[in-house]
Amino acid sequence: MLMKYSFPKLPVAAIVIAIAAGACIRTNDYPAKVYGYKPIYSTNSHSKEISYSASRPVTHAGKIYLKDHFIYQVDQGTGIHIMDASDPSHVVSKGFLVVDGCEDLAISGHHLYVNSITDLVTIDISDITHPVEVKRLDSTFYNNHLSEVPPSSGYFECPDASKGTVTAWYQDTINNPKCFY
Repeated sequence: MLMKYSFPKLPVAAIVIAIAAGACIRTNDYPAKVYGYKPIYSTNSHSKEISYSASRPVTHAGKIYLKDHFIYQVDQGTGIHIMDASDPSHVVSKGFLVVDGCEDLAISGHHLYVNSITDLVTIDISDITHPVEVKRLDSTFYNNHLSEVPPSSGYFECPDASKGTVTAWYQDTINNPKCFY
């Protein structure tokens, strides 16, 4: 014998309201601490200038490239650290190549190829202490930073224009993030 079950009859409007209410995210319900993206800012008004400067601490470690006895390490959004590894047990920091928006690099022969925000820049590194910009191809890369959101979805620190222009993003612990996408 089949039993019949009856379900309470709810108005369609009540069902729609219940589903919509469950889908809403209240704007004041942010996590206290979460792993997400933080912006890297540039305050350099000459962001297309490539320059060589004294060594500095690594702040946003990125890709590492070994060429001959030199190590090149990207510091996301700001440039490239150059280290002499002639003696692997005693690596010596030689300097820093300032390249705003830098996220990746490649080297072929004596040419270093790097992105500078949306541009592809070729730099002659025959004399590492005197790098020379050989060519710049403007707007070669799509730049997600211009829309001021990180490269993938999740929580992130809202960009603050008073700190400069967002040139890159890095992942870290964020306290009370107010932005999400």
